[in-house]
Order: sequence, then C-alpha cells, then structure tokens
Amino acid sequence: MIDSEAERRRVVCACLNVTKGTAIAADFYERRLLVQYVKGALTIEQVCSLLDRRPLPTIVFV
Repeated sequence: MIDSEAERRRVVCACLNVTKGTAIAADFYERRLLVQYVKGALTIEQVCSLLDRRPLPTIVFV
C-alpha cells in the first residue's frame, strides 16, 4: 500500500511514462488529468470524478 500522497503522485508519473506509446497508454484527456494530479493541481478524487462524468465514445460499426 502506498502511504503518502507524494508517493502516489510519483507512482502515477512512472505509470504514465512506462505506458506511453503502448496500447494501454492513457488517452489525451486521461493523461491531461493525471498530469494535473501529479503536479498537485487536482486530487485523485477530482480526477476520478471528472473521468466518471466524461461521456463514453461512440463506436461506429461499418
């Protein structure tokens, strides 16, 4: 378990860097929110709330 908020921010930053350019990388909006979390501008609760309110993408089958 991660004990401090600073450690959580470091782990999130590391995860963003490790997954960059892969199939599991955060999309632009997710990355923007997580970077704001890493910088301390948002709490993780705010990030989760903003992500929960985001509309799901429309999938079009051709």
